[in-house]
Amino acid sequence: MSKEQLNNGRSFDDVGITDSIMFSTVFQENSELCRKLLESILGFEIEKLTYLEREKAVNTVYDGKGIRLDILARATGKVYNVEMQNRRVDDIPKRSRFYQSELDAMLLGRGEYYSEIPDLYEIFICRFDLFGESQYVERFKKLNLRNYKELGDGAESIFVNTAGTAGEITPELKAFIEYINDPKVVERLDKRNWIRQVDDKVRFKRSNGEWRREYMQFESMMQDKYHEGLKEGETSGEKRGILKGKAEGKAEERTLLCRIFKLSRDGLSYADIAKEVDMPENEIESILG
Repeated sequence: MSKEQLNNGRSFDDVGITDSIMFSTVFQENSELCRKLLESILGFEIEKLTYLEREKAVNTVYDGKGIRLDILARATGKVYNVEMQNRRVDDIPKRSRFYQSELDAMLLGRGEYYSEIPDLYEIFICRFDLFGESQYVERFKKLNLRNYKELGDGAESIFVNTAGTAGEITPELKAFIEYINDPKVVERLDKRNWIRQVDDKVRFKRSNGEWRREYMQFESMMQDKYHEGLKEGETSGEKRGILKGKAEGKAEERTLLCRIFKLSRDGLSYADIAKEVDMPENEIESILG
């Protein structure tokens, strides 16, 4: 395995499924594995899974308030949005609300009735105990505060806690959580096990020279953007800008750049990529040139 150093001092040996780029890459490129992950979390079978149209996905996540490396997929009458959360931030519940509104606006086409909007499952896989209850999974729906009946709007927010120790979950999800916390557990899994297959994909990506180069280029550009954000924040004297440069800048820019590299790898021209991500063509050429 390559010992090339990333900008944060890690080597590619350290890039696992919890890395946002790796998580998105593995599950976006393998719909069957994504389906298995969703079934392990939700506890019900899902029919053939398809990903949202690329242009819709880009328009939704590139919203000016943050770009996310998440997974957007759908099956009959249902849409699934999955995101890996590595850092504890206090605004995740509010972000959940905002993401739901953005997705709802995207999912309801012009001229369609509200009854046609699909059910939405928004899933955050958190590597920390967001609510401090030690539960593996916390699920939220809107309720009538008087009689606790569900509103029935079809939206649900689900938080998976990989640091959890309590609550009933599927054996598959428990195995996936164990894998997140200690990737070596795959050694005792059958080769046909879907988690073993996830790990195989991770290892393949880490050993792929093209993917490593893209990842390192991505990291380098993110580092530049990070320092630019700090400089701008210091110049303007806005403490919030400095904090965003630290906490959000890296993740947001990394997401957009990952998208650009993926589109280029798919054979799109600079002009087409510029349209996809709503950026000037000369900036796309500067990034990929």
